[in-house]
Amino acid sequence: MRKLINNSENFRLTQEQIEAYLASKNRSSESLLTAYNLSNDESYLREAMEKDPENPRVLLTSLQITSDPAETLKTLEVLKRVDPNNALGNLLSAKALLDQGDIEAALQEMELGQDKSIESYLNDQIRNTEEAFLSAGFSPLESKFSALNSCGNASRLRLGDLSRGLMKSATSIQDNEDTQIREQIRNNQLVMANQIRSSGNYLLDSIVADRVLSYALQVQQTPEAEAQIAANRERNKDLAKQAERIGCLMSYDSIPDSEWSEYFDRLQQSGEISAIEWMLSKHP
Repeated sequence: MRKLINNSENFRLTQEQIEAYLASKNRSSESLLTAYNLSNDESYLREAMEKDPENPRVLLTSLQITSDPAETLKTLEVLKRVDPNNALGNLLSAKALLDQGDIEAALQEMELGQDKSIESYLNDQIRNTEEAFLSAGFSPLESKFSALNSCGNASRLRLGDLSRGLMKSATSIQDNEDTQIREQIRNNQLVMANQIRSSGNYLLDSIVADRVLSYALQVQQTPEAEAQIAANRERNKDLAKQAERIGCLMSYDSIPDSEWSEYFDRLQQSGEISAIEWMLSKHP
């Protein structure tokens, strides 16, 4: 594993390898998203948008090249129609509405998504990327490692931005003004924190959920809330330390590749936190 990490910069697909992968997949929308993720070449994403404009993953990924809130809202209206049980459509719409300065509409949108779960399709992205590396001749372990390092979750960061914006709006409301909106902000933040935490078992999910919860508690401005915020900070520190320990273990030659392969499989099946706990229990 140590050799793999030391040579990780070499684990990239060339343009020729990406095109070969696309050809093997008949340039499907999913393979085009993988090509975009690996190359950051917007032409692949735009081709996917033209080929499959109502694919939820295509719609979510297209937000990465859209900065205008009005255009974002148009895209999210389609997402809410084709993927109605996905809370991301509502939550990201709330973010765009908040960017436009319409906090009441943003809160209404969040409430529409309260009974839904969040689906970011991250595992699909990881599986497809792993397949692309395998098709280029990389070993199974190299492919698993490279796929996980190549995939991000931009929607989680957007939800963190939404929560931060709501907190700023809440703190700008004076005590003698609309306390109902402050209460709505707090309640919606609490629901969103639970949605993020239950959507996956990745480290980023837990960190963003705790951050959202902290923003919600800041609205309360009570000693109990401050204590909970401090506890959340400690939880994040502990998670970061666990992740650092995994990084240290990767530098050991004594751990067989088969264990790391199982670690990466567990990461996708049960989530990052469960995989970290499993590996640390074997190598405390």
